[in-house]
Amino acid sequence: MIDPFGLREDIETKLKAFLESPVHLKIGHAITNDVLWLQRDFSIFMQACNDTQIMWEVYTGGHQISLSDLIQHFFPESSNLKDKRLTVSDWRLRPGMGMTWEQEQYAVADVHFTLRIFDQLRYLVRLRFALQASLYSSIICYRVLSHCLSLLFAFFTDSS
Repeated sequence: MIDPFGLREDIETKLKAFLESPVHLKIGHAITNDVLWLQRDFSIFMQACNDTQIMWEVYTGGHQISLSDLIQHFFPESSNLKDKRLTVSDWRLRPGMGMTWEQEQYAVADVHFTLRIFDQLRYLVRLRFALQASLYSSIICYRVLSHCLSLLFAFFTDSS
């Protein structure tokens, strides 16, 4: 487990090339704020990223869903592995600096299930839309980036 706040000085120098690479696929769930944070604080503009929340929206025609609900949908036998109480636990605690074993297991399960859900959704979206892989990836990446741009626009045009 890596604490990105512990690597703050190294993010731009060591992770920028990977995150901006169109060759390496980056997968997450509800990553819009993460993408914005990387853009704002490090001038990192992610490429080849897929957001399972947006993939679900594309698949269902616009319905947002939590990661816990996606786990329940695709892997009902495993949904009890994620303690929902941990969703609201103190995530300011960092690995090696107070983060509990339960929080670490919760985070590991997030990664494990996000990758499995990505595989399931990629298959389902391709079946539904009969799209080629590159076009499909472009649609998802476009949705992530356009959502980020709309949030940035709202931030800079907010008069309050």
